[in-house]
Amino acid sequence: MIAARGAAPGCCWGPLRRNDALLSPAEATGSILLAERARPEDVERILAAAGTLTLGGALLSHINLLSREFGKPSLALFPESRAELLPAGGPELLELPALPGAPDGPLRLQEGDVVLLDGDRGILRIPGGGDPGAREAIRQLHGLIAGYAADPADPLTLKQLAAAAEELSPDSLGLLAEAALLCRAVPPGDPARRLVAALLESPRRSEASAALE
Repeated sequence: MIAARGAAPGCCWGPLRRNDALLSPAEATGSILLAERARPEDVERILAAAGTLTLGGALLSHINLLSREFGKPSLALFPESRAELLPAGGPELLELPALPGAPDGPLRLQEGDVVLLDGDRGILRIPGGGDPGAREAIRQLHGLIAGYAADPADPLTLKQLAAAAEELSPDSLGLLAEAALLCRAVPPGDPARRLVAALLESPRRSEASAALE
């Protein structure tokens, strides 16, 4: 968990994407758009994104103003967090201070790693933490949840999602539940209830129950 400045309210999750002129709005859909600054031509990407993350951005910066105007959750990382946007061209996107489970120094997130952004409480969380394998599992789950949200009547997707959740740690399972339910990554009502039921039917019922409380 990384403390940040809430720049626009709301909760969301999604894969990190670099705000770049080469990134199409379609590719930005549902992502957390990482930017140091915004330009007028970035508007469509911000509209398509689930939320925005800036490095040390002021509350009145252009991207944070646009995020609030468009109803997109936004966080600005404090300068003291020592977060660094890594050079374009490689798979690594963002360097953060070491987290539990990342004993080898600062944590480097890759393009597409999933993060959970809480603009109300000013918190950035990384499901899977410092474990690259766990973060990859969360990537896969993000895709399954997006598929389930698009077609909640499809029993196969729900079954695949519940099976994939079996591999998660309790902490990651809790973040999955928060993203899916509190951040409304799936539609509320019956789709959310069926997701909870599928998770609770697994052999890891006690862990899932604790995560969903």
